[in-house]
Amino acid sequence: MNIFRQIYFTAVSTLAVAMCGGCAHEHGAEADVHAGGDGHDHSGDIIIDPAMAGRLGVKTERIDKGDFAEVIRAAGSIERAASDVAAAPAPVAGTVTLAPGVTAGSRVERGAVIATIVTDAVSGGDSEAAARAEAEAADRELSRIESLYADRLVTAAEYSAAKTAAAKARAALSGGAASRKVTAPIAGTVLTVDAPQGAYVSPGQTVATMAADGAMTLRVDVPARHYRSLPSVTDARFATDGAEAVTVSDIGGRRITPGATATAGGGYVSVYFALPASAEVPAGSAADVWLLSAPRQGVVSVPLSALSEQQGQYFVFEAIHPEQGIYRKIPVSVGATDGLRAEITGGLDGGRSVVTQGTTAVRLAEMQSVVPEGHSHNH
Repeated sequence: MNIFRQIYFTAVSTLAVAMCGGCAHEHGAEADVHAGGDGHDHSGDIIIDPAMAGRLGVKTERIDKGDFAEVIRAAGSIERAASDVAAAPAPVAGTVTLAPGVTAGSRVERGAVIATIVTDAVSGGDSEAAARAEAEAADRELSRIESLYADRLVTAAEYSAAKTAAAKARAALSGGAASRKVTAPIAGTVLTVDAPQGAYVSPGQTVATMAADGAMTLRVDVPARHYRSLPSVTDARFATDGAEAVTVSDIGGRRITPGATATAGGGYVSVYFALPASAEVPAGSAADVWLLSAPRQGVVSVPLSALSEQQGQYFVFEAIHPEQGIYRKIPVSVGATDGLRAEITGGLDGGRSVVTQGTTAVRLAEMQSVVPEGHSHNH
């Protein structure tokens, strides 16, 4: 016999004994239990010996109305914060000579030299020298125009154009453009080396990309049909790689976009949450996400473990007299879920106790308690 079937039938048999309490020989006592000793008809109730229920892990919880945050289930990913990623561009055209030890994954300090651009090999000569010559020529032309403008021999427009040309030429030599060194704009880790040793680069082309050691971002891609609900989303719960779900606010994170951004390809919009460095989640991880809206008050909800699904209908097991081991199955209507609890929209009022752990054991007991055709307890 298959081991799982054997375990199942053993559990059912054990529960049958616990429920009937020797019903084949003590039907009179059983009738007293089904009557509950209170004159009320308890037909259809589920009976489990209280001691057996304890061994099977059956636990109950009083369900009261309270706050409930509606959720939207979505897929997400952990990304590096945009503010913590920076590129190191080439200041001039030329070939790349990487600094020793600069590879993907290496640590760099802010201002450290990542590479040097060699301009002597550039076709047409040294581009830096050409820029300097152009700036000097523009300055000479400006001086000539200034003397002519003083004598009103050129127009104001010609004088203004000469000033603009000289300013542009000088700007080409200012700051990083006058240097051949590529430096790290931030302290952190080199993510990629975009221009390998000996590669030719143009001015402004990225030589390397790096990321600071800091916060991550949780990006959540939500189906566009939920767009109108997103303004009320204040928090999120997420889980990566089968890990236990955590709430963004509980780990010091927060939502960083008041609205939502449409994604490429359409059909989805994205919302973002800032995660602290202490979250210790690796960049690139996929995540299951539950977006949490502002809490609603006066909602009846039960733990997900309390629900029993049977042929598309949901039920809970109410503890009628747990001290006597008497339970009853109640059909319920289920609304939203926050990943831990489910909203009950019908069938269960506040103030009642239901089974929240050991639901499967009570379900097995219910199956065993169905009276076979032709059998009656009214002997």
